[in-house]
Amino acid sequence: MYKNIGEVFIFDEIVYENFEFEKKYKNKILDSENIVYEVFRVIKNKPLFLSEHLERLKNSLEKSNINYDIQKVEFFVYKLINLNKKIKNNNIKIAISKVNNKTHLIIYFVESFYPDISYYENGINTKTYKYIRKNPLVKSFNYEYKNKIKELMDGGYFEILLVNENDEVIEGSKSNLFFIYRDTVLIPELDGVLKGVTLMAVLKIIKENKIKYEFKNVKSYEIKDCDCAFITGNSIDIMPIRYINGNEFDIKNEILKKIMLGYQLKVKEDLDGK
Repeated sequence: MYKNIGEVFIFDEIVYENFEFEKKYKNKILDSENIVYEVFRVIKNKPLFLSEHLERLKNSLEKSNINYDIQKVEFFVYKLINLNKKIKNNNIKIAISKVNNKTHLIIYFVESFYPDISYYENGINTKTYKYIRKNPLVKSFNYEYKNKIKELMDGGYFEILLVNENDEVIEGSKSNLFFIYRDTVLIPELDGVLKGVTLMAVLKIIKENKIKYEFKNVKSYEIKDCDCAFITGNSIDIMPIRYINGNEFDIKNEILKKIMLGYQLKVKEDLDGK
């Protein structure tokens, strides 16, 4: 279960102290079979790319037949930040569930991990795993899947890359995946993956910098032919991959460097606007 690290949290639009978190979360969130969630980063008390995250949450709710006022969610996000002023840099999780035809909202500061500089300098170790998401376009919770991914990652891997029924390596278990082949960035076809907010920011950077790109699902046997690979996500930003199933990649790729610099500028631009 996710751990609340804030002094208070929001449940059904009411502020509660930390000691009540486990009871509320277990009884009204964990017991639901229909949970939609979103996680985003707070930097210096400012939510990063919040409008984009709320738009994705709205789309997930619609696809899951759950109704909730997104403007209310935004209001309570800022309320939570203001009530937990001591937490300047951390992730917030929003979870909306449906239990016995009643919709519940919980917003809280979730225990977060941010990789140190060594991960970016050395790259990460990953492996592939065949798994087909029931609905890849919705950010929903699946306990069996989460437990299996954790078991695999405990084998010394930073991330597990998912292979679909067509033997295509299309995304990470909690990240989006890109490859670079020669001078072209290969982006998985967007109709088959969760459209991460960082992914969409990277796509903008690629277009703005006139970097060549192609929407292409890379087959598992094509991995070794690529020059570079990286993943993106809220907590990791843009993370170079050194190994996939033992195949080594260039973590100092010039195109990757340009994208990483562009992302830093996007983050600054978004935060400066708040």
